[in-house]
Amino acid sequence: MRPVVGVDVDGVLADLLTPILEGINTTFSKSLTPEDMDSWCIKKHLEGDEHKFWDQLGNSNLHDRLLPYPGAKEGLALLQTVAEVYIVTSHLSAGRTWVYDRDQWLLKHFGIPKKRVIHTEAKYRVLADALVDDRPDNVIAWQAVHPAGRGVVWAHPWNADTKCKYRTNSWVELTSWVETLGSKHG
Repeated sequence: MRPVVGVDVDGVLADLLTPILEGINTTFSKSLTPEDMDSWCIKKHLEGDEHKFWDQLGNSNLHDRLLPYPGAKEGLALLQTVAEVYIVTSHLSAGRTWVYDRDQWLLKHFGIPKKRVIHTEAKYRVLADALVDDRPDNVIAWQAVHPAGRGVVWAHPWNADTKCKYRTNSWVELTSWVETLGSKHG
């Protein structure tokens, strides 16, 4: 059996940071760049008006501005040659149509049908041989529940200080790691 791999969207397949920074810069008259993000915690940039920002972002046709990272389509296709891939994504609760929009975005950009998409913040509950996510907290929580699995942090400057064993932003390296797993879930 081929291994089962859960792959996050934002920060792995899609560049959510650019529209977030555009929103912060517009809403709060700032000029933040990706280099200003030394952690994924953007709360410090929202000047105490976190709910207003997320409401505006979530209801602003965000998926129309969301772009796949360069190489993500080819990389995911490579991973799919050795594994059963499911998308494991959190939804923005402020976005009234987030789940529908996310499903449509994944179908349009990656050809992934909604039956292969798991919408949850409880990513640690997903039964898989590996989980790939840019948030170390998600990987650590998943790895604690699935100690025989492989939690992989998708490498970015904002997660450089992670203590996770596996960290990469190479689809070739990820695919090589996954190939060695074999599925324990049949």
